[in-house]
Parts: sequence; C-alpha cells; structure tokens
Amino acid sequence: MNKREVILWIGDYSDKGNQSNVLSLFDNKPYLEYLLDYYRFFDFRHIVLVTNDNNHPAKKYFGNKFKETKLTWMISDLSNGVVGAIKKGLSSTESDNLLVASASILSGANIGKLYNQHCKMNVPLSAIVSLQDDINNKWVIDATIAGRIRNITPKAYSSKKNLYLTNIYMINREFLSSPLFENATSLEKDVLELYFKTEDYQVMLSKEHFINIDSLKNTPEELFIFKRFNIEYIISDIEKNQSQLELVS
Repeated sequence: MNKREVILWIGDYSDKGNQSNVLSLFDNKPYLEYLLDYYRFFDFRHIVLVTNDNNHPAKKYFGNKFKETKLTWMISDLSNGVVGAIKKGLSSTESDNLLVASASILSGANIGKLYNQHCKMNVPLSAIVSLQDDINNKWVIDATIAGRIRNITPKAYSSKKNLYLTNIYMINREFLSSPLFENATSLEKDVLELYFKTEDYQVMLSKEHFINIDSLKNTPEELFIFKRFNIEYIISDIEKNQSQLELVS
C-alpha cells in the first residue's frame, strides 16, 4: 500500500511549567501545528502520534483531525523507548513503508523526496543525516560507502567532524516486524548499531536547517530564528529546490 503515513513519537513534558514542548507557542501558534502542516504539505494524510500520557494536552488541543489529515493518538510506556513507540504506532497503520520521526524535530528537508527514493530503491531503511551537531548529540556516522551507512558511533567516542543522525527515517513495515526489533528499546543502540556492522542502508544528506524543540528555551533570539524558519519559508524553499536531499557519497 502506498498511502503516506507517519509515526511521530512525542517526548515527555518539559520543565516549563508542566507545558508540553510541542504546545510551546511561536507567533501565537503551537509548535506542533507547524509540524503537522509540514507533513501535510508532503501529502501525509495519516499521522500517528505516540505519547506516554493518555491525557496529553496536545491530544485535547488537536483531537483526531488536523485540516484534512487524520490524527491517531497512541499510548506507549516510556520504558519501551523509541522502538516501543514505533511498534505501538505500527498497529494503527497500513502502509508498507512508513516515515518515523521524533516530534521534536522540524526539518527544512524535502521528506517527499526521501519517501519516493526509499520506495524506489526498495531498501529496509533510509535515514536523513545532517552536518549540524545539535540535532542528535548521541550518534554520529563515521563511515559511509556510496550512499550507505557502514558504521555509527556514540558521539562521545568520536572527535572528528561527522554526519549526524536526525531522528527522521523511512522504514519498511516488514523490517519493523523482524526479530531485530523484538526486545529493542533504543532504535540506534539496539537496532541500528548492530545492523550497520553487517548491512548498509540508504543515507540522504540534508544541508537544510533543523529545529529541535527540546533544546529551545523561548528566548527572544530563538524566537526570531524560529519565526524566520516558519512553515511558509520551508515550503517555499522546498518548492524552489527540489533536489535538497542527496545520497551521501
């Protein structure tokens, strides 16, 4: 099935007065609204949001529909980690290939191209990577061969300049159902780090900007940056630059 679906995992509450990060306001709009608009632009008409709280305020705020996009809310225990959240979301989807991502990341990348390339190449997993070291401070890629990951390493063990995982992936449903995921909680440590030692995946480089909502503190400087990096700018830039993503070589 080629229906475009995405699974987004939402982190725990922040310490900003028990305000969920995804409801932080920028220009009088919650961050999650920008994110939903971003995925809607790429024709993802079913978004599964996985959280650890059945009473998450974002669920009450958005309900089960955003414009013409269906929203499904799922609950996953924190102890099950990111893999548990993905597997929970899997039960509410039908597509053979799914985009899975952290709801903390708003990207300027052309994920429509990622989706099409992944399906065309018929690979188990595709990952977007970035040169920015503030996207994911845990895992870096220190070896690639012709657009494939050959090794990932905890950032603490590497000092040279690397490509960084961005927590945005296309994953084949059959691969998600493999024994490799059976007892896993961390996508990087329990799945990717092991699998990359013997196999390789498609890797696409994005030179665009990313925003990680978990690292923002709503300072005037950050608000200015965020307002410049708004959904209208992202969409306009993507429409003008259809080749934003490129295979890593």
